[in-house]
Amino acid sequence: ACDAEDVGEESSAMQVRRAVARPQTVSLAGGNASDSLGACETVATTCYIFPCGPSYGPTECIDFECVCKPGFCVDRTGACTSTAKAVEAEILACPSGPAGPGPCAFPPGQAGARLGIASSGGGSRAQSFFAGVVRALTELDLFKEIELMSVVSGSSWTAAPLIFSDHSLEQLLGPPTQPSELSESFLEMSSSEILATAATAFLPRLLEAIRYSVPMEMLWVWVVGQVHLAPFGLNGASAYMAQSREDVQRIKAANPALREATFLTPHPGRPSLLVQGTLAAPEGFRGSPNSSVSLQMSPGYVGAPYYPEGSRVTYQPALGDHGTTTRVVGGGFVETFAFGGTGPTSAVPAGGGPSEVGAPLVPFALQDMIGVSSFAPGAELTDYLFTECADPRETYWPVTSPELPGPGDAVPYAVTDGGNIDNAGLIMHLQRGTQKVIWVANSYKGLNTTYPWEDICAGQPESFARFNPVEAGVIDEVLDKYGYGALPGITTDAQFLAHNQVFKQEEILPLACSIWAAKNDGKPPVVRFTSKVIANSFWGIAGGNTVDILLVYLEDSKNFTSMLPKSTQKQIEKGKWGKFANWPFYKTTFQNAPLEPVAYTLPQANLLAAYGEYTVKQYAKVFKDFVA
Repeated sequence: ACDAEDVGEESSAMQVRRAVARPQTVSLAGGNASDSLGACETVATTCYIFPCGPSYGPTECIDFECVCKPGFCVDRTGACTSTAKAVEAEILACPSGPAGPGPCAFPPGQAGARLGIASSGGGSRAQSFFAGVVRALTELDLFKEIELMSVVSGSSWTAAPLIFSDHSLEQLLGPPTQPSELSESFLEMSSSEILATAATAFLPRLLEAIRYSVPMEMLWVWVVGQVHLAPFGLNGASAYMAQSREDVQRIKAANPALREATFLTPHPGRPSLLVQGTLAAPEGFRGSPNSSVSLQMSPGYVGAPYYPEGSRVTYQPALGDHGTTTRVVGGGFVETFAFGGTGPTSAVPAGGGPSEVGAPLVPFALQDMIGVSSFAPGAELTDYLFTECADPRETYWPVTSPELPGPGDAVPYAVTDGGNIDNAGLIMHLQRGTQKVIWVANSYKGLNTTYPWEDICAGQPESFARFNPVEAGVIDEVLDKYGYGALPGITTDAQFLAHNQVFKQEEILPLACSIWAAKNDGKPPVVRFTSKVIANSFWGIAGGNTVDILLVYLEDSKNFTSMLPKSTQKQIEKGKWGKFANWPFYKTTFQNAPLEPVAYTLPQANLLAAYGEYTVKQYAKVFKDFVA
């Protein structure tokens, strides 16, 4: 991710959402949360030749005119923005101080889940493997038992349609497969709607975004919406989000200005969704391991729980031409439909509650949520193509408390990939006290086969002093949970993993040896372990509780490849010259260079999903016992 320097003049109407929304001085002077701007212009531009571009906000083409959707009017920049000046929204307080985390009001359905699942980032690799894991859990009749799903980056591309679409699970994930039937011709067939998006070309959408003059910091978000949400009718910038239809009714009753607004809600009966981004730094400043925090997004609420280390954070200037700034960050959540506006106009009730806040100019939409979470490939891509800063921007304000009363004003922040702060998405579960977690680690590399595994694993626990998990090839999202996140190359200028230790360091050796043992036997690694969570003041974790984890670790399996049809095996054996180059650790970007920057071929996505499915089914009894 690039530094959060000021992006300068507004290049188009869509950039208005990056600025502080409406000053609080105009929000509720003698009014109430139902106030709106009154009569307004509703025609943004024409659509005689080109469709209504995203730069004009929530519009639709009617009689060759780009007309603002209900609840939006053309503002001074020429964009369609919300007519509401202020809204009434629930605020949930989640403070912490020098003595540790205080009582936290997590969003409904998120605290104390019996069973959760966490799936890490990794672009289309994570999307495909995770889709296969979920397909197998569905086949085993276990998916329905999952209460809370946390996802990061590419895994959100599977999760968003899975949770929001009303299509059947088989339509979304595809029918069951067997390794022996995965011929080249079979893999060319499209039977999963989610995997079809993994194979949808990004480049044409990028060119379309450029033609529409989409601002750089909105480019990735818009393209992700077109590729991963449009096939399900879930894209666009005009729909708010809420956790349930009942919540929508409550929100509209409290805010008449939103009575015509469109809301997306999760499909009933599917897990609560939690998507992680990174709240990097205010504009003009840069993120760091000590100041950047987890931005936790869900259909119902967005925010950051607790205050890192129970205190304010200090941001360093991005360009060195001004001083530092110290701010409050974290402390709780606001309802998602109100995220992006200015903060409360009066003190938030102790513990949170209904409050009047400045309305966002445009909704924080589903495409914003998954576009922010998955921005790492977007950063690499836009840096490569345009050499210009392109981090998404969102207006953010903290939930202050008597311990940390401010500053709590709303300012534009650079927000970026959730993998920059915790690529596993596991720590969000530990904050909430989830009892059991299926942890899907979508590895970007394999274990080091030249490492002296036999010697190290045979000599444990005494050999722990000689064990070097970095040299052994253990991936970052596991390393950081055991205290290795601060090592050079693990924490970098863009990857902030230094504060992620949640388990005792010596426990990594038996886990790593179990992963190696499975790989050495030709099996896909699936390891169950129980650990006592240690205190972590940066994340607001008190520690002392025990968590039961079932780790699904993406690693090569000789058993799986040996069961494939010979023609498919030959393509894998060809390495970089075959159809499945880099198997199973497909590249996040330019797997299919030079013409396709992000997408996989359909056979690549289908084969990796089938491997995820196979992995779970090979351990069917282990999964059933874990879920029981």
